[in-house]
Amino acid sequence: MAWLADRKIIPVHQLRWKLTLSYTAVTVGVLLVIELIVIAGVFAYFISNARLSPEGVLQELNSGWVPLAQPYLSEDPPDIEGLQNFLQQFLGSQVDTDPLVITGSLELELKSYNFLSVIFVDAEGNPVGAIPHDILEGSDETSLFGLEAVAGLEGHLQLALEGERDSSQLYSVQEPDNRVVGAIPIYHENDASKVVGALVFTTKSIPWGLLPIKEIIRQFGYSFLIITLAVGLLGTAFGSLTARSLVKRLHNLSDSARAWSQGDFSISVDDAAEDELGLLAQDLNSMAGQLEDLLNKREEMSIIEERSRLARDLHDSVKQQAFAASAQLGAAIARLKNDPTSAETHVVEAERLVYEVRQELTDLIRELHPVALKDSSLAPAIREYAGDWAAQKDIEIDVQVKGERPLSVEIEQALFRIAQEALANIARHSEAKRVGICLYYQKSEVLLKIEDDGIGFEPLSANGGLGLRSMRERCELLGGNITIESAPGNGTCIQARCVI
Repeated sequence: MAWLADRKIIPVHQLRWKLTLSYTAVTVGVLLVIELIVIAGVFAYFISNARLSPEGVLQELNSGWVPLAQPYLSEDPPDIEGLQNFLQQFLGSQVDTDPLVITGSLELELKSYNFLSVIFVDAEGNPVGAIPHDILEGSDETSLFGLEAVAGLEGHLQLALEGERDSSQLYSVQEPDNRVVGAIPIYHENDASKVVGALVFTTKSIPWGLLPIKEIIRQFGYSFLIITLAVGLLGTAFGSLTARSLVKRLHNLSDSARAWSQGDFSISVDDAAEDELGLLAQDLNSMAGQLEDLLNKREEMSIIEERSRLARDLHDSVKQQAFAASAQLGAAIARLKNDPTSAETHVVEAERLVYEVRQELTDLIRELHPVALKDSSLAPAIREYAGDWAAQKDIEIDVQVKGERPLSVEIEQALFRIAQEALANIARHSEAKRVGICLYYQKSEVLLKIEDDGIGFEPLSANGGLGLRSMRERCELLGGNITIESAPGNGTCIQARCVI
């Protein structure tokens, strides 16, 4: 791909790497979204299965913690020291969830410690133990009044000490963090009507107070990071291979189109796939065939046009001059015996006419063989042809070229033919002494300007001429136009513009 190297495409700007990076980015992005959905799903599962409702908290405390303190507070007097020693073996409270089955025997279970703060009080409302153990340390408020001052506890402790059995009266949910606070009565082991103490509790905010978010994110983050890197590398490799195949097919299309632009229709796109690129290749091959047929027909039409022009030129010049030469020779033969001097005059005129016929034929032959374009571009060919033409016609000529650059073969051939036709008309009709040719290569068009200082003519009266019509047709076939400026006695200026 030498032409790609000439354009100096930076590797990261190449289509292959753009497609690879896009594929990798999409793959990693989708994986990250899936990972976030999985984490959110795990959070939602644990939140919904953590038994965080107030009723669930009361049930958990009634079945788990109240029976632990009941034997010590049922003694007379209550065994406070025994209760405190017993509570020392517990490091804190624990709330767990139902296990999440991943696959087979692989399960994921969430446990949260110290989500609950529990305080045991005796029948008079005096704190006698707590979990965690340090929640009463450094506090002077160890009476019933001090516990009632806990935010949200209000009268729940008093109702519990009075033996309230309606659980809805024993707790409340605090806004805005949804903490649950309350108290549960502890009854005598042998007398269910006698209250020997109460269990006061508070929870952290729900649901986030339960979840160790940092730990979950850290654990999931490590595993997902490894998975993301692995998938990213695999995605990059797969994307590169996929993009390589696609870009190779695009290069084949580009190479074929480049060859067609240079007139070589022998190359076709070799892509038998049935996808969009394959169908595009088939359409381009069909289009190339049609263009080749069109160019062949156009060449045939050009040949027919050249034949018609040559027939016209032969009829208008060579045939008429040959007929005049024949007449002069006939007159010379008739006067040869009686008036040799007059016969010689007719022979001399016939010789002049024959010389002009030879010159006309030489010009036509040169036009039929524009060999200058075979080995060079338009500007050098025009310079060479103009130099030869000026030497033969003894007419001064000046050629100027600005902004020279390569053009398509069709444009160069047409402009060269137009220059030939214009110079031929100047030699036949203008009686010019000086001719100027300007070839300007502009941004979107090329301009060929030919002017002379001859006798000029009336352009409107010459529109039907075959030579001028031929020049117009050549230019219009290429999307251009020809303008003619002339007046009797003021020379002629012909401008041919072709779109590049």
